[in-house]
Amino acid sequence: LEIAIMNILYITSSSAYYTNAIYDYDSSFSLFSKNNIFYFNIERNLFCFPLDDFDVIIFSYSFFALTNNFSSEFKKKISAFSGTKIAIFQDEYNSFLRHRENLKHFDITAIVTLVQEEHWNDVFQNEFSSLPHMHVLAGYIPEHLKTLYRESIPLDQRKWHIGYRGRIMPHIYGKLTREKYEIGV
Repeated sequence: LEIAIMNILYITSSSAYYTNAIYDYDSSFSLFSKNNIFYFNIERNLFCFPLDDFDVIIFSYSFFALTNNFSSEFKKKISAFSGTKIAIFQDEYNSFLRHRENLKHFDITAIVTLVQEEHWNDVFQNEFSSLPHMHVLAGYIPEHLKTLYRESIPLDQRKWHIGYRGRIMPHIYGKLTREKYEIGV
């Protein structure tokens, strides 16, 4: 069975690339997909090209996390696109809630989420409850780290026994995010 190669427009926001995990996540699509991935950085470019050559549009979670306002022209183009439109979310408590009206206007056809299946209806209510959802992890180990740390160091020779990545977050994200940072320190 031969599967047709699709042209996928992947819309991202490079403002989020201060965190390597976000860059690695976005880059993984072109590294591992058999389809043609075309990246569009909403921060650096004008959205002034036709969408006729694309089969799918994927909206990165970096796009939703850092983009607040969309021009009416952008909304019209996305809404008029007849192909599959997939929204990837992380931090659903923030990004998804802020973009509910945009998602309806865009006519999103599927959601990729960190929310586990038993809680989908708690988060994605009303018109979003019938959309296909896919549960994913927040990040993955990039290929270059697998080769960099190919051989493991015996536990008794390691400088650290436990590692944790965290950063100071705004107070709006609550006590837990502060505690996560303090645990890392």
